[in-house]
Amino acid sequence: PATTFIVMLIITPMFMIDKPYFMSLELCVASSIFLVWMYYVKPYDIWQMDLVNIIIYTILGIIIHIIANTIRIKEFVLTRKINIQKDTDDLTGLKNKGAITREINEYMGNNSNNKGVMLLLDIDRFKSINDTYGHDFGDVVINALGSYLNKTFTSGEIVGRFGGDEFLIFIKGNDSVDFASSIANIIITDAANKITIPNKDQKISVSIGVAIYHGVEKNYSELFKKADVALYKTKGDATKRYCIYNKEEN
Repeated sequence: PATTFIVMLIITPMFMIDKPYFMSLELCVASSIFLVWMYYVKPYDIWQMDLVNIIIYTILGIIIHIIANTIRIKEFVLTRKINIQKDTDDLTGLKNKGAITREINEYMGNNSNNKGVMLLLDIDRFKSINDTYGHDFGDVVINALGSYLNKTFTSGEIVGRFGGDEFLIFIKGNDSVDFASSIANIIITDAANKITIPNKDQKISVSIGVAIYHGVEKNYSELFKKADVALYKTKGDATKRYCIYNKEEN
């Protein structure tokens, strides 16, 4: 019976691994029950030795549990701060959906601005990346792509994370199809070469939908729908990495 009780004494605290004070209370209660139980089982002189040993080891156990959990909490807080700082560093300067919409609408609202290129891109098979390597690594990939875009487009372009693994780039003052194609190809090539995953035989790939602004669309939403259609077409054709919206084809 004593052996069974000691085994239970070891197992029970495992269910309170993140609650050191509850664990300490459990140890005290269990030790008290054991002492009361053994008082009627063992000779008194041996029971006195048990009393001294249990008091010593219960106190030591409580101290060790509290110290260990304190270290774990500090490590968790520190790691969390590092991760938050890393995320902030990687995505600093990228605009959110609201800021993207507002700035593009302001640009298109000026009648003198009638040229632009919108690129909508997302990461291919992103769910598979999350499932294979974990969501933490998925966040690393998103941050790496965001950081790359942020450092690449530094000449007044509107660059932002649209949501999830989708990013949007709006380049002002140019409506050349060749220019749009070259930009798309650069992003596709750099994403494959600069963002790595644990499996060296695989590379990150992105799909891009492009819409050219010639001063026809009245607002951001109209242009975005065309870029979205182009992205959808890219996703539907495994041989293409980007498509440029074409009214006749649509």
